[in-house]
Amino acid sequence: MTVRPVASVLVSVVLAVFLTPGAAAQSGAKALFYGLAGSTANPFGPVGIRYWFENEQGTRFTQASDAGVGARVRLHVQSNTEGWLTVWMTDKNQEGGIQLTPERQYAGYLLEPRRDYVVPSTITVPAAGSDTRVLILFARSQTEQVDTAADAREKIRRLSVAVARDGALAIVQQTDTSTPGQVGTYVVHRQGAQPGVEIKIGQ
Repeated sequence: MTVRPVASVLVSVVLAVFLTPGAAAQSGAKALFYGLAGSTANPFGPVGIRYWFENEQGTRFTQASDAGVGARVRLHVQSNTEGWLTVWMTDKNQEGGIQLTPERQYAGYLLEPRRDYVVPSTITVPAAGSDTRVLILFARSQTEQVDTAADAREKIRRLSVAVARDGALAIVQQTDTSTPGQVGTYVVHRQGAQPGVEIKIGQ
């Protein structure tokens, strides 16, 4: 896959809403994000990320496609507690991929709580049909991070089906399309472990 400063992708979220006993918690992901986050003092508190896209005029979108084909957008990520972020881009080659967050000696980019992080690469919204995906993985410990896009995809898929102590899915998600200052998709691990999301490119 050719690496370019400007990646031509169309991002739409493909997290499914699972019909489980904990399905009601799906609508509470935003509240969990803004509640008491996991920390040393509260290790099982919810740990989450919020992400959205902005065009060159600063308009926010929950999906890049809403900005229109040809629009240039940037991916923004926020966390509710301090931790390490990796963002990857992949295509049809399931083993390949490029890291969009800065590559450092140790895995991950350190995020401070509630502080916006803008992924360096600009995303140009193309026509439908792309097989590219964006992977977002967050962890409070670097030892929970991964070194490759393939490992990120596998870990995100495992996390997406993990069950919490109450028997419901551990990770919940919710999208806010209209609240000023809170537009975005919230992905929260209810019991303090890693949140992650795989975002499919194209429709």
